[in-house]
Amino acid sequence: MLTFAYPWFLWGLLVLAGPLILHLLNRRQPRRLVFPSIRFLRRSQLPREGRRRLRDLLLLLLRLLMLAAAVLLLARPRWQVKQEAAPDNAERRAVFLLDSSASMGGWDKLTRGKELVAEALKDLSGWQVSYVSYAQDVLREEPLAPAPGAQAAAMLAWSATALPGNPEPALRRAVAMLAGASAARLFIVSDFQQGDWARAHDLVPAAVSLQMLDVGRDGVENAGVTMVRSVELPNGSRRFLVTVRNFSNVSLQRSLTVRVGQERQTKELELPPLRSQRVPVVFSVAPDGSQAVAELDADGYELDDRYQFWVGRTPPAKALIVLPPEDSVDSRLDDFFVRQAMLAEQDDGLARFEVETVTSDLLFGVDFKAVQVIFLLGAAEMLAPDDLDQLRAFLERGGVAMVTPGRSPAIAMRSLRQASLYSGQLQGMISGEGLGIGNVDPDSVLGELFSAGDESDLYTFVIFRHHRLVPDPLAQTVISSLAGQPLLQEKIVGAGRLYVFALGFSPSWSDIALSNSFLPLLRELCLSAVPSDYGVLRLSCGDALPQLTTLLGEAIVSSRPIDTSVPGLHRLGDWPLEINAPTRESMTERRYAADVRLALQRDSALSGGGDAWSAALPATQSLELWRWLAVVMAAVMLAELLLRTALKV
Repeated sequence: MLTFAYPWFLWGLLVLAGPLILHLLNRRQPRRLVFPSIRFLRRSQLPREGRRRLRDLLLLLLRLLMLAAAVLLLARPRWQVKQEAAPDNAERRAVFLLDSSASMGGWDKLTRGKELVAEALKDLSGWQVSYVSYAQDVLREEPLAPAPGAQAAAMLAWSATALPGNPEPALRRAVAMLAGASAARLFIVSDFQQGDWARAHDLVPAAVSLQMLDVGRDGVENAGVTMVRSVELPNGSRRFLVTVRNFSNVSLQRSLTVRVGQERQTKELELPPLRSQRVPVVFSVAPDGSQAVAELDADGYELDDRYQFWVGRTPPAKALIVLPPEDSVDSRLDDFFVRQAMLAEQDDGLARFEVETVTSDLLFGVDFKAVQVIFLLGAAEMLAPDDLDQLRAFLERGGVAMVTPGRSPAIAMRSLRQASLYSGQLQGMISGEGLGIGNVDPDSVLGELFSAGDESDLYTFVIFRHHRLVPDPLAQTVISSLAGQPLLQEKIVGAGRLYVFALGFSPSWSDIALSNSFLPLLRELCLSAVPSDYGVLRLSCGDALPQLTTLLGEAIVSSRPIDTSVPGLHRLGDWPLEINAPTRESMTERRYAADVRLALQRDSALSGGGDAWSAALPATQSLELWRWLAVVMAAVMLAELLLRTALKV
């Protein structure tokens, strides 16, 4: 049987009438010439008119063939051998695919869906029917049974979840259930929300009758709370920034209520279309560890109108100090000053730190995934190859490591170079009077913090000695001495940063640890590894729980089971956990059901719609003819060109 992928292109065959009409209009007519006398004209042989007409007809025929081949090529013809008739006892099967994603929870979509299912069942008398509901994956599957099958149980169990939708697993399951049927119908009952159906294609064989039962509505209005962040103010009060997004194409007026403990505040909002708005709310009393909620007055889709969050301090970030195995005064002082700087309480809203100290020979038992910042204080030359591999992986994940020189700086630089972390070198020692910091690169991580040099004691403390640092050409020099020598370089490694100092932190090197600039300097270098919202785990419904570990690699688990499929507040060890509605399901954009149908069966004649279907259904022989048409068209074009050349047309 001859079929066409794009049959509407066959209307282009009408253009074949054009050359025929032009040929008839341009036929050569005899002309009458008046001569005064013919006695001076020589006698000549008249040309054979029939041969000329034959050439003209051949040229016309070639051009018509070329146009016809071009039109058929666009229509993509294929020849399909008619499938063997199914035995009389073969079943006729129908599967209803029921969308249970979060977006189905609004605007009475489920009620409409159940009505459409009941209407479709009227035409399925004598069919075997099944019902498959899905969200992220298949949720429930009813066995095949004579229509209406398990309709009552399926409709009773069909409800909207708080999960995002992914129809692909359910489509594959439904196609497998239809395999081997004499007739197959697949009913998709969905709102065809853009986020769910954007990637679904080529999953349903052409032999399956695909029917779309669209329960969605266009032009609906929806706004939701998408994020809440908080910061403690110096006076002890707490400011919350509530992000509200209007997912609609029109402006909306909504009321926002934030409840913290027993207190509440309400604000009236004017939300522009398709925009997010950050609303500040300040509470004078916000007890640590209390649960809070930000909610909008209800609209057609209520799931995203409510956002739950924790109030109070979050777990501190982890900093690890690594020292050489041999005890020394410099090592103890390095550890003391770094520890004091990282543990100092700050009113700047930045993350707090918890500091652990280990020696390099015990580093094998430390899980680098549990820390955000590592200080290698004179210990880089002691790292084993496995430790260097862990350090590289730590940096590539986004961690921050700081290296200061120890007793064997050349060995330390060679180890870093062999691990492809840093190719600079520390050569010799510079000491004497007049040493100090001369410049901070304004484009570096410290440029904004120390932009006014005369107002910071960073430029006034004394440096007694430092190594001559030969810089890595791929690294940025952050701090330079008065003589222009690099004192601190930053190397980007993956998503993390490696900082190499030319001097240590103990007073035998300089007075930097005694200056007021030391604490903000270290804190600023650590910021890239500790984002402002660090300490709170925020998930959307359906997300997998993160795998958290202690410094020794022990898994952090919850004392109670945590169900991530529904919104709620939990604790994972000391970590506060917030689970809220998936933002993707709040979008009002939809795909046209006809476009989804075309995408699902676009290339199914070639792909067969999946292994399960291909194994159970007699294969349909399909021969693509467009490739042959392309060869024919090329041959006709060549023949037409040769004929025109011969006739000199």
